[in-house]
Amino acid sequence: MISRSKIVVAIVIFSLLAACGGDRSHSTSPTSLKPTDVSDKGNNSDQSSSSAWIPGEYPDWRHLADVCANPIEGEMQGTVTDENAWIRSYSHDTYLWYRELEDIDPASVSSTEVYFNLMKTSAKTSQGRDKDEFHYYEDIRERSAQQAGYSNGYRAEFPELNQHTAIPYVETVSVNNKQLSAQQPGYSIGYGAEFLWINKQIIVAYVEADSPASRQKLSRGAIITAIDGDSIAEIIKKDIYRLDAILLHPRLGESHTFEVKDWGASKTRHITMKSVTYYANPVQNHDVIVASSGDGQKRIGYLTFNAHNEISEQKLRAAFTEFLQEDIDELVLDLRYNRGGIIKIAAQLGYMIAGDKSEGEIFAELQWNDKHSIYEPVTQHLIAPILFHPSENTSDQSAADKGSLPSLNFNRVFVLAGKETASASEALINGLRGLPNFNVVLIGETTRGKPYGFHLVENCGIRYSTIQARIRNAQGFSDYANGLVPVANANVSGAEVTGCKVADDFSSSLGNPNEERFAAAISYINGGGCPESSISAIADDGFILNRPDRFQGILTQDFE
Repeated sequence: MISRSKIVVAIVIFSLLAACGGDRSHSTSPTSLKPTDVSDKGNNSDQSSSSAWIPGEYPDWRHLADVCANPIEGEMQGTVTDENAWIRSYSHDTYLWYRELEDIDPASVSSTEVYFNLMKTSAKTSQGRDKDEFHYYEDIRERSAQQAGYSNGYRAEFPELNQHTAIPYVETVSVNNKQLSAQQPGYSIGYGAEFLWINKQIIVAYVEADSPASRQKLSRGAIITAIDGDSIAEIIKKDIYRLDAILLHPRLGESHTFEVKDWGASKTRHITMKSVTYYANPVQNHDVIVASSGDGQKRIGYLTFNAHNEISEQKLRAAFTEFLQEDIDELVLDLRYNRGGIIKIAAQLGYMIAGDKSEGEIFAELQWNDKHSIYEPVTQHLIAPILFHPSENTSDQSAADKGSLPSLNFNRVFVLAGKETASASEALINGLRGLPNFNVVLIGETTRGKPYGFHLVENCGIRYSTIQARIRNAQGFSDYANGLVPVANANVSGAEVTGCKVADDFSSSLGNPNEERFAAAISYINGGGCPESSISAIADDGFILNRPDRFQGILTQDFE
């Protein structure tokens, strides 16, 4: 039987595996954390075991669990065929599109990874994207061994791994004279910079305070042109995973020299950064600006929100309390780099924006495959809608400590978004759109498109992530697999959201009223509509810094 400690419920983005704020999963080689690879079925050389395969018949996957080719204590000796048999039954029972799976003999494939990668639909979306872009697995034991050698740690996209697994960090660091484990929510291992892959360039999106990147005066808009003497193009040509390992998954204490071209600079400079455990603040730049309009002056609240994780709960509460004290008229919520997190945090945030009109209303519902209409397939919990939350509800609080949340009682919100906006962030936008007489104005680019959820389940040291649920709002809408699209029109339908297409402006800091997306929101508030220059498509090759495991999942419940 799979224990609760091995199960994490998440809503998938493109994922980054998905994760909770403050941490990202790491892998230093393509064997640690792999996107799907269906390149080779192979011939199973393991002839000592029989899968007892009968086409069309699927034994209960719970009865097949923990029978492993390389067992540890608590597991039974088995074969690759036995592990494949578990994958087959688990997929057929829980996969959202199980009817689209080929029934493959577990004994015919010599690798559990390859077999799992065959357990996904090959269908495409209306725009030609893979219908399932979020199918992946992770070798937990390999990563645990790496961590025991101080290899690497969790990073911001993986809160559920950070908070709900038993894999410890060995290394601790001193922050403000306190010993802190890298496993603590909100702390990540890296350089303290968020990197994006745009137009075949690595661009810095933002930098965390008191981090190696900030101490080297790295800032938004800087371009990384070379690492350790090799150009980015050379690194990609030689070993694409090296770039991933250096920028996204560095070992603790790992040091590299970077050639950097700062925004607007004519020459490059060289800096050396050593990866450390740093604090990744999920709530930043909350401020109030005063803008003149035809109706007089408007007090506009702004907030950068980067991760729906547990530490964001109190920070959001504090920010919205200040907004109430400042008596703001409008809110601009910057989710352009928020890849997801805990769905209850999104539901709380929705309440803090919409207020009384949302209390007790449906924020989101998870629709599983047609085998599971009453109980969830893995936890066996009764299926119930997720409501807008008017109170705090983190798992370490008693009921008496869960205070009521501040609320603006607004009828609309301006959301700054882009290709990195996914999962819980998209669920927030979609959830608010499900309320009657509430308007979301979307400024930026089409979002990632991740209206799906899954349980992360381990078997024989591998954590499997396979799409199991569709997320929809109170109106039943969930059809945004191609993203939520800003449209300069009040008459929208489907995945279209009234708003403006505006490119990401790396010349200005986040929260600067002159930054083009924020400026467009201010113009819209003042009655000016969308800017005349519409966005041109920003090229994104979609690899390296844009993998399924990089997007955060949405945790739908608390775990012990």
